[in-house]
Amino acid sequence: MNGRLTVWDPAREVMTLRDAMNRLFQDSFVAAAAGDMAGERMLYPYADVSESEDEVTIEMAVPGANTDLIDVTYEQDSVVVRGEIPARDEERTWILRERPRGRFERRFTLNVPINGEKADASYRNGILVLTLPKRDEVKPRKIEVHASK
Repeated sequence: MNGRLTVWDPAREVMTLRDAMNRLFQDSFVAAAAGDMAGERMLYPYADVSESEDEVTIEMAVPGANTDLIDVTYEQDSVVVRGEIPARDEERTWILRERPRGRFERRFTLNVPINGEKADASYRNGILVLTLPKRDEVKPRKIEVHASK
């Protein structure tokens, strides 16, 4: 041990009440209402979104998804991800089946214009990563200061 004392900070490690309520609302009402007419519940995959000076990155957990069944579109100021995680061997007699399966859709409203021509989507280890470069006109530019004569 390095002799340093680590102080537990519950505010750092616990989900905020607002986050918990938002998640409860999404899981209970929004997702159920978004299901298809047959009563299938629409999945709501977890996602992380980050921004740098040059791009916006969206990482979305969709384990078991088939890349052929994932559709990503950029519409005005939103990125929409639709897809499906296929059912697994329905002929089996399942004792426990917790992993999600079915259709999903997420819409991410962005505050910056994206260069859709240079956008990239990759899928590895169950994580869909969208790399969305910002348009050049919204990227920060350095303005050189000249001395007056």
